[in-house]
Amino acid sequence: MPQIVAAGVTITRSGVSPDDGTELAPALSEDFGANVSRRRRIAHPGTVLASDRAERQPSRKGAPIVRKAFFALLILLLVPALAYGQAKITGEITGTVVDENGKPIEGADVTASSTDTGLERSTKTDPNGRFLIGLLPVGNYSVVISAPGLQPQAYSFRLGVGETVPVNATLLPGEVVTEEISVYGAATALETTVTGENFEYRENVEQLPLPDRDIQDVAMLAPNVSPNGPHTNSDRDPSGGGYSIAGAPTYDVVVMLDGAEVSDPYFGGAPVLYIEDAVEEVQVMASGVSARYGRFQGGVINAITKSGSNNFEATFRTEVENQSWNSKSPFGEEQEDDNKFTYQLTGGGYVLKDRLWFFGGLREIPKSGISRTTVATRESVTETDDEERKQLKFRAAPQSNHIIDISRLEFERARSNRAGLAAGDARAHTGIRSDDRDANTLAYQGVLTSNLFFEVQATTKDVAIASGGDPALGDPIFDFGLGAVFNNHWWDFNDPSIRDNETISANVTQAIHTNKIGTHNIEAGVQYVSSITGGENRQSSTGFNFLGLNPDLFAGTDANGNSLFNVRSGAARRWEALSLGGDQELENTALYVQDTVNYGKFRVEVGLRWEDYSGSGPLPTFGVDFQDISPRLGVTYNISPNWQVLGTWGKYVARFNDNIANDVTGVSSAPRIDRAYVGPTLLGVDGTTIGQLLRDDSNWGAILAFVSPDQPTTFLANDLDAPFAQDLQFSVRHALAGNSGSISFSYINREFKNLLDDFIGEVCVFGLAIDGCPARNFTGVVDPGGNVATVDTQIWANTARARREYEAFSVQWDYRPSRRWSIGGNYTFGENRGNYEGEGTNTPSTGSPIGDFERSRPEEAAVPFGLTDEDIKHRFFLWGTYRFDFGRSGNLALSGIFNYSSGAVYSLTATVPLADDPVYLGDRGTTYTHFFGGRNPFRFNDFNTLDVSVRYEVPIFKDLDFWVKLTALNALDNDTLTSFNTVGGTTTVNGILQFAPQGNCGLNDRPSVDCTGFGQIRNERDFQLPRQIFLTVGIKF
Repeated sequence: MPQIVAAGVTITRSGVSPDDGTELAPALSEDFGANVSRRRRIAHPGTVLASDRAERQPSRKGAPIVRKAFFALLILLLVPALAYGQAKITGEITGTVVDENGKPIEGADVTASSTDTGLERSTKTDPNGRFLIGLLPVGNYSVVISAPGLQPQAYSFRLGVGETVPVNATLLPGEVVTEEISVYGAATALETTVTGENFEYRENVEQLPLPDRDIQDVAMLAPNVSPNGPHTNSDRDPSGGGYSIAGAPTYDVVVMLDGAEVSDPYFGGAPVLYIEDAVEEVQVMASGVSARYGRFQGGVINAITKSGSNNFEATFRTEVENQSWNSKSPFGEEQEDDNKFTYQLTGGGYVLKDRLWFFGGLREIPKSGISRTTVATRESVTETDDEERKQLKFRAAPQSNHIIDISRLEFERARSNRAGLAAGDARAHTGIRSDDRDANTLAYQGVLTSNLFFEVQATTKDVAIASGGDPALGDPIFDFGLGAVFNNHWWDFNDPSIRDNETISANVTQAIHTNKIGTHNIEAGVQYVSSITGGENRQSSTGFNFLGLNPDLFAGTDANGNSLFNVRSGAARRWEALSLGGDQELENTALYVQDTVNYGKFRVEVGLRWEDYSGSGPLPTFGVDFQDISPRLGVTYNISPNWQVLGTWGKYVARFNDNIANDVTGVSSAPRIDRAYVGPTLLGVDGTTIGQLLRDDSNWGAILAFVSPDQPTTFLANDLDAPFAQDLQFSVRHALAGNSGSISFSYINREFKNLLDDFIGEVCVFGLAIDGCPARNFTGVVDPGGNVATVDTQIWANTARARREYEAFSVQWDYRPSRRWSIGGNYTFGENRGNYEGEGTNTPSTGSPIGDFERSRPEEAAVPFGLTDEDIKHRFFLWGTYRFDFGRSGNLALSGIFNYSSGAVYSLTATVPLADDPVYLGDRGTTYTHFFGGRNPFRFNDFNTLDVSVRYEVPIFKDLDFWVKLTALNALDNDTLTSFNTVGGTTTVNGILQFAPQGNCGLNDRPSVDCTGFGQIRNERDFQLPRQIFLTVGIKF
């Protein structure tokens, strides 16, 4: 059916009958495109279209930066008591000092010294014997507590990111310093309401069998994290999506790096900007999160990078992998015998001892080539790939109480001779793609008085991802029969995808000590985040695309190897690009206050966060302006020094996802005019001739589709608000004897409210806050030919009909019986249920079928309630490291990770046509997904893996060490089948629609490579990953 498309929404032209039976859906993304609404994913016969989110042109506007700088200055001038507004990148030490009779000691001296940098902070205890030393950089510390006439106490420990280390001392009579006490993580686990996990890189992650130490892959080890989201997660994917925290959609996770938000505006994950060797620590927060954190429904991943010290240290490593070293899955995939190298060099030290330090690094994957073969002409093309990352950080301490950090991170990746879409000939395999990303941070932390701490930070992150062809090669020619493009790469390299953000935050913490109402640690803060996305998603570097519908379009090659084509009248379309003319910006300002009260055996945490969202875009019809409040509450009761119970309740308000804004602003909608070919039939012509046909308007007739940036048919409801989650947590925590570790038992119940969804078809009947009803059910669009079309209006609105919930019980443990041996792990028993996914493969925040052409399909089959895609019933991790010390002969570390996981869930579904209801204009010829037997009632096989590594380090000369690490993932080579094809159609039995497996295998047949539809084992990715071997060698000096 001929269509008009306005602002990215497909709409039917009334009164026009089908001519060729082929309908073209709007452009889809190549491999990480976000702006594809659920409506755009409706499949029609012959629909093969794509778009690359990588093509967006940056709009480097100076005004926003000036405005934000002014905003930050205003904050500092007018609100002197503002507190932390972004991620916590430091730690703190607190405690109580008493004498042998348990009486508080007032005025005791407490000195914390960094063994890395020599920084020293001192304070005195208050009348209650309590003290607080805040804003301490992460690292190793020595603390000495003393008072006149009493024996001093000395403690040593590592202070982690966001951690509070309690140091409670009893000073006995005498003057002699007692033996230094080592503090492990047992006590710190009882000083927070957060359910999550901390992963320190130098001693822990480095030892474990984790060849890819990406912060998100490390975070996967934490409880209440599910990797079963709809997105893939590659270490070099700019989106970084692919996991769910505490039952939230995968795009609703916030990732912080060195205190600033670096989340992808669409997928929520972190674009890779850093060098793994330069990461210091990763903190995962799933529940009980304080009011300083916002813009999420799921959780927070908070990572920091390393800083220099008073010692010059450097590490050079080479990581080697070769497919031929690995086992094969039962599928018997081909493997290349080719060594792949990755080089990393990091190092740091001091410029001025005790005052100025540096840390930097370089990571490079040398240019490599992969041989590809074109679909039609069978030409061989070598696709190349080259990647480089750079990182530099300076830390200055003019005085011990004042620290300034300046850092820059760069990522560059270039690929050439890319196909994007399947390439029919070599000319279509000449695309280039560049992923350029950088981040700049300036931060200050200051101790103003012994009880007053201040912090301010500003960060910019710029991401521009470009992909496309050379316009000199001509126009892209798409062959629907082959599903391949000829003559040129499909997209426009000069239209990159822009995903920038800027953050500004300020921080003051005030500690107050009283006799009557306990001690208070009061924080109040401001945070400003600006997210700028841009790009038109142009489908061609020339502005024209040719789409051939006839099965004999490709007609072979001429004597020079040039592709030839058969162009038939009435069997082709022309796409002509239109200009969008601008980016979109979403701004979020947040204020919060958090008070932690310690009174006797109770610790009470009360927080309140206020959020304001506003936005602007290329179209004046787009406007976002709303506010919300997020209260947080936590109560902890210390049964004894080693046992505590706690409960927390919190409201977590999500950020307004940029992809929903795209749906309204037209950003990345590939604006274009689609016309039918009415010219002559030409046989055996080349790409140059087709280019001439494209530019002769007399060859092109009726407008079949029209994506207009100036005539939107998608709008936001007047009372739009952000989705939020209500989180309830109960925990019991225990510090093990001898300060050797801790164990925690937690229950989480989370309900997702106010979810955003799009409504299509008689939108006025839903009671949405929209003007002009009932006329607003439809929107008029005028195409360039003057034809007026009336179409179904699409409205984005909050709805209580969209339901999602998460319930889980988890256990986590950390046991360190000695310095040689450490054991950790967790187990999560959970259930994720709802009728709302809100996303699809490579399409975050795209809504659901709720409210779409409701009378044209059965509600219970189109929107069933059941397990969501992220559900994992059982997930168990156990990891450990044992270290052998051979003195001058070196040291050996044996490590392992065991994982057991329930299989992914799946449904029996089929694509079914919508019934033609006369009230709707767009249901005719459109399909929906019909669920048989509910949402995800079936589960693929459970699986388990054992990963092991051996790391040996030996001194070579003075401070020069050599080390080698051998890692085996899935060392036992388990080959469980973890997925298979579940494609199906429908059949009618006694008037009842039923699921009919496609192909030669039935529901009860064993999955096999011989199945042609349902039950088919498609490739090696349907199996558990076979055993993989990685070799790493390096030197430390």
